[in-house]
Amino acid sequence: MNVARLNKCHGTREWHPTVIERVGWLNDVKGFAVSIMMDTEGSEVHMGDLGGLTSAKAEDGDIWTFSVRAFDSHHPECTISVNYEGFAEDVKVGDELLVDGGMVRFEVIDKIGPDVKCHCTDSGLLLPCANLTFWRNGSLVQAGNAMLPTISSKDWLDIDFGISEGVDFIAVSFVKSAEVIKQLKSYIAARSCER
Repeated sequence: MNVARLNKCHGTREWHPTVIERVGWLNDVKGFAVSIMMDTEGSEVHMGDLGGLTSAKAEDGDIWTFSVRAFDSHHPECTISVNYEGFAEDVKVGDELLVDGGMVRFEVIDKIGPDVKCHCTDSGLLLPCANLTFWRNGSLVQAGNAMLPTISSKDWLDIDFGISEGVDFIAVSFVKSAEVIKQLKSYIAARSCER
């Protein structure tokens, strides 16, 4: 293995430094030369943390609420936070929501302000930070993602973490222009000088 990839969509703020420390130990003590690449979440629509649960089971017929509201540590039952502010505006009643490419499926049945009520049509296990896509008339709806920034506010925090931990590479998902990479390179150079 030449590169250890830290996917910032998964794991915790406590887990990532531990992995970096262990790879560093292997490099120093065992003589390995494994680089560390941190992969940012990017501009996909993701579910939140499920209110502290490690997983939740969605059964056929269950009604779940997807919401852009900020919750403290406790979510209302059968409620999932979504990272994209425009989510409730972009989905329409009748759209199909797919969790992680279809591991769980929902149909949008109602929209109430920032909340999107959905009926589970294909049961499965919901995991924190899972990817969400929405489909209309059998086609993936792309318009929503176009409004998302390439580097989200969470990504910038993760990038700061990567710089402070000395990762070797930072990967950015869903880049829309070369300007994004130029901005990131400039930011990394400026922050690296501060260290």
